[in-house]
Amino acid sequence: MHWYQWLIVGVVALVLMYRWLTHVAERLEREAAAERAQAQLRSKREREEARRRSAALDQARAEDYRQRQREAAARREEAARQHALTVARQRQLANPTQHFYDWMRS
Repeated sequence: MHWYQWLIVGVVALVLMYRWLTHVAERLEREAAAERAQAQLRSKREREEARRRSAALDQARAEDYRQRQREAAARREEAARQHALTVARQRQLANPTQHFYDWMRS
């Protein structure tokens, strides 16, 4: 073969190699873009799930706080009732005659 034929074969080989390399690079780019999109979607899902868990935890904390407030109010109410009974008993013991008059009036 003549030298110019080898030159043509070399140029054709270079062109084919260039086209193959660009094809591989485009495929790798597409795969990387797909992986990035999947990672973004996964990250978005994880953030949404974390937000949901946080909201559920906040709701549970709020419910627990309300329950404790109800229990404290019930304890205060019971203590006030017991105090009123104690005061009434003390008044009875302090003045039995008045208690008798009150009993007679009722």
